Parts: sequence; C-alpha cells; structure tokens
Amino acid sequence: MRTIISLCFLLIITNVFGQVNCDSLFNLADKSYEEKGAKEAITFFTKIITLKCPNLSLAYNNRGFMFNEIEDYKSAIADFENAIKFDSLNHEAYANESTSYNMLDNSLMATILINKAIKLDTNNYQYYKLRGDIKYSEEKFDSAIINYKKSISLKRDYLQLYTLIARIYEEKNRTAIKEANNIDSSIKKDFNQLTFASSFYRNRDSAEAILTLLVERFPQNKLLIFNRAEFYRRNFLYDKAIPDYLQGLNDNKEKNKKEESLSNLANCYDGIGDYNNAIKYYTESIRVKPNVIAFANRGRRYKKLNNFKQAISDEENAIKLDSTYAQAYLIIGNCYLEMKQRKKALEYFKKGLAQNPKGEIKDLLEMQLSKVE
Repeated sequence: MRTIISLCFLLIITNVFGQVNCDSLFNLADKSYEEKGAKEAITFFTKIITLKCPNLSLAYNNRGFMFNEIEDYKSAIADFENAIKFDSLNHEAYANESTSYNMLDNSLMATILINKAIKLDTNNYQYYKLRGDIKYSEEKFDSAIINYKKSISLKRDYLQLYTLIARIYEEKNRTAIKEANNIDSSIKKDFNQLTFASSFYRNRDSAEAILTLLVERFPQNKLLIFNRAEFYRRNFLYDKAIPDYLQGLNDNKEKNKKEESLSNLANCYDGIGDYNNAIKYYTESIRVKPNVIAFANRGRRYKKLNNFKQAISDEENAIKLDSTYAQAYLIIGNCYLEMKQRKKALEYFKKGLAQNPKGEIKDLLEMQLSKVE
C-alpha cells in the first residue's frame, strides 16, 4: 500500500515540476524572442516540443511563426500543420500557414487556409487584412479593397489599411494609364476598352477623398499628411502637394524622412516652374543630408536660371560624391557650351561617355559631342 502511495506521489510531483518547467520554457521563449530574435526563440520552442509539454499546438504554432520571421517558410508550414493536428480549431495556425504560402507565391493554398481561419474566427480583423494582402498580390484589387474595408469595420483606427486602400486606387490608376497607352491605334475605337481604362483613372479621386478624410480625422498624424503629399506629387498635383509637404516638415524630426520631404517639395516647385523655391528647398535638403541627386537637381535649376557657374559647382559636387554620375558631366558640358567654352564642353562630354552610361543620357552625350567636335 505504501509503495502505491509513493508511486502516485512521485507521479504527481513529476507532473507538477514538468508543468512548471514547460511554463518556464514558454516564458523564456517569449523573452528570448523580444531580446535576441526568432532564432533564439526557436531553440526554446524545440525543447518544449521535445519534452512533449502540454499545449503542443501552441508550441508548434509559435515555432512556425518564428520560422516565418527568418523566412524559412517550408519549416514554418510543417510546424503549422502539426499545430493543426493537435488542435484542428487553432485558427491562428491556419492564418499563419496562409502567410507562409503567400510568401511562397502560392496564393491558392494561402486563400484556402485564410478562409478556414476566418470561418473559425469571423471577427478577427487581422485575418481579413491577410486575405486582402493575398488578393492584392494577385492584383484582384476590388476583392482586396472589400477585405480591407471589412477589417476596418472591425478595427476603426487601423490607419495602415486606409493607406493601403488609397495605394490600390493609385495602382489601378497606373494600370489603367498603361493599358490605355498600350492599346493599338486600330483598337482605340473599341469604346468598351477605353471606358474600362478611364474608369480606373477616375479612382484617383476616390484615393484623394480617402486620404483627405484621414488627414481631417487624424490631424496630428504626420505620416498621413506625408502620404497625401506623395499621392499628389505622383499624380502631378504639385499645387496641392506643396502645402502638405510644408505642413509635414514643421514637426518631422526624422532625418531621412525630412530630407526626402525637402527634395520632393523642391521637385514640386520645379514642376510649377518656381525655380527659386526649388533651389531653396534643394539647399535645405543638402543641409540635412548632402547627396548626389540633390546637388545635381539644384545644379539643373541654376542652369535654367542661366547661373552657369553655380550650376557647374553643384554638378562638380555631385561628381565628387559619385564620379560615375554621367548626367552631371552632361549638364556641366552644356553649361560650358552656353559660356562659349567649347574645349571645356568637349572635355566633359568625353568624361561623361567614359562612365559607360546607358539609354537617353548616352544618346544626349553622343549628340552633344558630335556638335562640338
């Protein structure tokens, strides 16, 4: 009798300590992921699985998530499959496996799995976002928008999705323009195709409306203002982009983002023919972060104002930062031509061609060289 009691007590103690050990391993795995990353966490989840701890479905799912993090999608899929074997109602495992397949460009399996996850948890806003991502990768833009809007209905402050929807409208706009341009002249009489293309083009207004609504709703969010400015600039609406860039610059302390905003603001002023303001903001951009493009762009604007010496100085600075930047040699050569210094012009056209440029720049350098020689 005493032997039986002792054995029972031993089993209880073993189970209790085993549970404690498993719990501590789960905690260590989470902590190591936060402090050292996914690879370290995989080690702990592997120990949990080896010990056959309770809730193996969670362990396999978490390790699979870590494999996704390090882009080992095949190992991740194997773990998610095991997670589902231990718990067929583990909707997170279905969703995570869907992500793995999507990263492997298998949108069919990704869709099947995310549909299962949504069936098990119909109110999970992240799952609709994931299904939207799959449809976006398939260029099924209307379906992507439907899923993103469903996600927003479940989480109203999901700002990223508003921006994604706006980008889809932009993508549809670009696709429409490309399709319209590619339509052969003999087919241009086909009214239906042209109407199809132009209907996408009109969605630019929808994208603008969404971004404006967001800016009004979240006026302190500088990223939204920057995104709207970028949208306006890419659609050549420079007059609208300029105020947004100026507003965003006031509170933007991130160096790279500020430099990008200043350069884009300068490009917008250039787009409306205000070269003095373009030069002003290229100068501000250079102060924040000196770079080849800013020097080269400012040099071109000085040339447009017939300030050839300053233009040459800027293009020389661009060359100091990147000696292979053939366009700078072209601008300098053209400046010397304007100044009636043909030998100097010839020198820089040759230097530009020595950088082995391609496309339009090569053609322009060769054309200018033939004029001087």
